[in-house]
Amino acid sequence: MEMRGGNESRGVWKKYLAWAMFAAAAALVATKPPHKLDMGIWKPLQAPVSLQPGLSTTPEFETQRPAVHRILIAAEPRLPLEKLACLLGVSKDKSCEGIPEQIGITWRVLQSGQAIASGGSSEFSGGFFTEIAAREIGRFTAKRGGRYYIELKVELDGGELKEANPKLLVETLPEEWKDEVAGLTMRSRLQPIAAAVLTLLGLLIWVVPMLQPDGRADAR
Repeated sequence: MEMRGGNESRGVWKKYLAWAMFAAAAALVATKPPHKLDMGIWKPLQAPVSLQPGLSTTPEFETQRPAVHRILIAAEPRLPLEKLACLLGVSKDKSCEGIPEQIGITWRVLQSGQAIASGGSSEFSGGFFTEIAAREIGRFTAKRGGRYYIELKVELDGGELKEANPKLLVETLPEEWKDEVAGLTMRSRLQPIAAAVLTLLGLLIWVVPMLQPDGRADAR
C-alpha cells in the first residue's frame, strides 16, 4: 500500500509557501522607498527676501512638526565661501577683517495677527554651508498644523548679499529629520536584498522537491 496522500499534501503547501514568498518579494519591489524625502515636512518655508532696509512680510506657511523651528537667511555661493561667511556673520575671525557683517534683522512670528515669538539676528550666529550658505537669525516653537507668517525689519543694508539671491528659510533643527534620512537610506539598501532572498527561498521550495525522487512507503 502506497502512502502518497501526505506527500501530495505537503507538496501543495510547499507550492503555496513558494508563491507567498514570490508575492512578498514582488510587493517589496513595488513599494520601494522614494529616492528622496519630502523635506517640506521639515522645511515649510523658502521664500525670496529683500535685504534692502525696511519692513517685509513672508507668505503664510503651515508647520507639520510640533518642534522648534529656526529662521535663516540663505544665500547662493556666488562669492568666495570665506567672504560669504563674513558677510553673513557666520564667521567672525581674523579672516573677516575689512569685511563687515551685512546681516542686521529683527523679526516677529505671527499667527492670526498675534505675535508668538520675536527676536533679532544679533542674538544668533550659527549657520551652515552646503549647496547654499545660511545664517540663523532666530528660533520659535511651532505647533502641528500651525499657520504662521514672519514680519521682518531689515535694519542693515545687505550690500553684496543682495546679489546672492537671498532667501528666508524656516526649518526644524537637523536632529528632527536626520533619523528619517538614515532610515530611508537603510531601507533603500535592505529592501532589494530582502526581495532577492525571498525570491531565492521561493525557488528553492518550488524546485528542490522536483529534483528529489518520489518518496513512497510500503505498509505491510
